[in-house]
This record gives sequence, C-alpha cells and structure tokens, in this order.
Amino acid sequence: MSRNLYLYAILLSLLFVSCTHDPGYIVQINMEDFWPDTITSMTVEESQQRSKMMVEDAILKTVGKEIPPVNVFYLSGDSASLKEIIGGEMIIITCDAHCAWSSEHAMNDFPKALNKLNEHSIYPKIICLVTRYESDIEKPEIFNLLIDDVSPYYENIYIIDDDDAMRLNFIGGSGRMIVNENQIVTSLGFGVSTIEDRIFDELYTHLIAK
Repeated sequence: MSRNLYLYAILLSLLFVSCTHDPGYIVQINMEDFWPDTITSMTVEESQQRSKMMVEDAILKTVGKEIPPVNVFYLSGDSASLKEIIGGEMIIITCDAHCAWSSEHAMNDFPKALNKLNEHSIYPKIICLVTRYESDIEKPEIFNLLIDDVSPYYENIYIIDDDDAMRLNFIGGSGRMIVNENQIVTSLGFGVSTIEDRIFDELYTHLIAK
C-alpha cells in the first residue's frame, strides 16, 4: 500500500468513526466484486487498483461498525464468543499459515509497533486470531507450527475459522483492527511495514484519537 493510500485510509476511518451514530454490525465485503472468477489475467497496475478498491471497501464496511457475533476457539478446542472475550479497548490481529507475509507481520512488524507504543506509555490489550481453513484440519502440521511460532509473542491466542474471519473483513493473512469499549471498530489495517513505522503510526493515530 502506498503512503498516500495509507494516510487516506487513516483519515477515512477516523471520519466514519466520528460520523456514525447507529453503527450496526460489520458488513462483509464480497470478494467477487474485486476478484471475479471470470478474470484470467491482469496487469500489475490493474491488480494494485483492485487491491486498493478492496481495502477501501473493507474500511467503509468495517470501521465505525460493531463486531458481529462470531465464534472463536481456545487452543484447547473449546469454543467461545469473540464478543464475550473482548473487554475494553483492544487490538485484534490475525495471522494465517497460508499467507507468505503473515509471520512477518505477527512476529516482527506488529511486535515492533507494539514496543514503540509501550515507549509512549500506551499498553493496549491484544488478541491474536489464527485463521483456520478446512485444509488445516485435514493437514494441521503447518497450522500447528504457526501457533507454536506466535505463542511467545501473544498471551491471548484463539483460532478462528476462515468464514468467520471474513465476517470481520480480515482479508489476507496480516490484518489488525482496534475495537473500543463498545466493541466498535475504530481502525482497520492490513499488511506489513513497507514504510518505516507505518503500523506504529496507524495504531498510535487511532489510539490517541479518543
């Protein structure tokens, strides 16, 4: 994501939080709107434009909205309601064993941003959701390895099935959102830090904008 698009995303999400009165639940985006099966090829520029439009749509349908009722699973296998787990303002991040950048986000870029938030005396609560696909149930080795890898970084780790992750508009394997004490999403971001301190700036801007 370019720096201009990143700044635009921050301004857009702040606008929708401030203007929304009756939020309703997050509205799931339709991936077919951006990546229809009929497309057989596209240029790099076309792919980037579709990705930009998809991110903008996800922000419009998520920020300022309430977390919907979705189930997650403890590592023990017991199910729980995500809404019951959320307590106060929290950051929810997602990781995915099938995304090439997911480990970089969950174990490098996001922890760095979190450490920098701590340096500014900001200590947010974190939930890490590990997205599970049907293939992960059939062949769980890589999925279980990801959980082992992220466990040293996060105290609160839960499993979420991919359909429910999409209900939160967690597109891709490296998403993050800030949820306030009323379970309203105040920020939605994706990807790794291709720009220095991008994730820190994104989180800091929204955490102090209260």
